[in-house]
Amino acid sequence: MADKKIVNLTAVTTPTSEDLAILVTDAATAPNNKKSTLATFFNKIPTWLGLSTTPVVFTSGAIDITTPVSFLSVTGTVAFSLAAGITGQIKMLVCTVAASTPVGVLTPVASANDGYNTITFDKVGQSVTLIYENSGWIMLSGNRVSNFSSGFDFTDGFRAGNADLIINEDDTYGAIRAEDDSFRIALQDTIPSNFASNKSLADATDIVFNQFDETEVARIHDGAVEPTQGGTTPVFSAGTGFGYRRRILTLGSANDDNTLTLTAADSGSIIYVTPTNAVTLILPLVGTDTGIWFDVIIAANVNKAFLIKTSRQTGVDNITLYSAASDAVAADVGGTDHDILTFTNSLIGSRIELINCVGQAAEEWHAYVRSMSTIDASIA
Repeated sequence: MADKKIVNLTAVTTPTSEDLAILVTDAATAPNNKKSTLATFFNKIPTWLGLSTTPVVFTSGAIDITTPVSFLSVTGTVAFSLAAGITGQIKMLVCTVAASTPVGVLTPVASANDGYNTITFDKVGQSVTLIYENSGWIMLSGNRVSNFSSGFDFTDGFRAGNADLIINEDDTYGAIRAEDDSFRIALQDTIPSNFASNKSLADATDIVFNQFDETEVARIHDGAVEPTQGGTTPVFSAGTGFGYRRRILTLGSANDDNTLTLTAADSGSIIYVTPTNAVTLILPLVGTDTGIWFDVIIAANVNKAFLIKTSRQTGVDNITLYSAASDAVAADVGGTDHDILTFTNSLIGSRIELINCVGQAAEEWHAYVRSMSTIDASIA
């Protein structure tokens, strides 16, 4: 084959990983022509990668897709767009100016296919790295600086059940949020240091703990929410503290052999029992982690037996009993084998508090019964 200059060789527009590139090794001392597959070449780059283009600053409108990095200058409320790229293309965006109540909303092409609709920039230093795949711009990473009161606004949320980022104003996937939506984090994520040290991000702001479906289960009160006052010049003040809702386990009985076996994970629950037929509640098996507790409340007037048993039933556990009925008070400290509590013919509203203080081989449970009638509970 006649000699050819490299510039005269046929161009390849779709190279494969096994195609060869020509390299000159030891160029400074003993130059020598050698070959390398493209896979080896790109898997073992011996130095850092640099981008030589100067980023263009955009104040609004369409952002170019011909350079790897673009700067965004956000003054007031402005809109940006990002057209379709080429598969595998990477684009980096950095907010360099944020002024006059900045709200810079970027709408990349087909972003809804990839878990979000828009990205909002409102603070200097915020940045995102995107890759064009699946006919849309997929977010690889994002930097929200240190201020949780601003940042990305994924208006349609991120991936269900797997929030990789701390997401602001996400009404679908938030788990912990400030009352004024100044921040919201998913429970899988690292809790910011100011939250872990019991410090809110803003004064007079309640922090709300929500389930996945936005049901509130607990709240740190800091004066943001007050009960409604009425009448003429009411005198009222609201303090701070922690409030929560307890879990309710509703238990009925279709047959006399119905049981409910509790675990340590159920600790703190209220068991709301309707013993239409005889029903048995089995307490958790307790190891070294003591302090498990329950409240049992009778939900209806019935004349069937309601039993509470320790888990082992081997004659070594003990339940002590303090029973306050409408006509008298009774107490029984039990023994080494009083592991069944019986409460028959109880009336609606009767309550049993159960607290475990000793676990392992000989569990100690303490029961406090408040009967709505003359009926006493008993242990055996």
